[in-house]
Amino acid sequence: MDYIEQANSITEEEKTQAINIYIQCVREVAHKKYVPDYDDPFVEISSLFGEKWMIENGYGASILSASAYAKASVAFNFANLLMGIEGKFIVVAKQYLSKNERFKNKKLHQMACAMNYLVTGTTAQIFRQHFPYMR
Repeated sequence: MDYIEQANSITEEEKTQAINIYIQCVREVAHKKYVPDYDDPFVEISSLFGEKWMIENGYGASILSASAYAKASVAFNFANLLMGIEGKFIVVAKQYLSKNERFKNKKLHQMACAMNYLVTGTTAQIFRQHFPYMR
């Protein structure tokens, strides 16, 4: 199964949840007062999404479940394919943040260019290869 097929295989409920979390993440990261933890907007948003997904699904951000993190990555890919790639990130940022709240267009464009990727850690096996302490 490829990453796109895998992303589209999540349940309708998970798709709705992924969209809502993605919008929350864009609203936070595109806000001009936001201070990122990472230089790369893709890493920033996918990490923030993962934390929110884990918490909303009752795992907590510090659980060591490789399958839970893999599921969060698949859900992120679904939402990013729908709302992030090919400049769609800018549309979402402008839809949910006023001009006075968000970064200027140049910065949004830089962020949008970074969103043209997918998370590749989408199985528990991949997570365990990189993080042997996970279960």
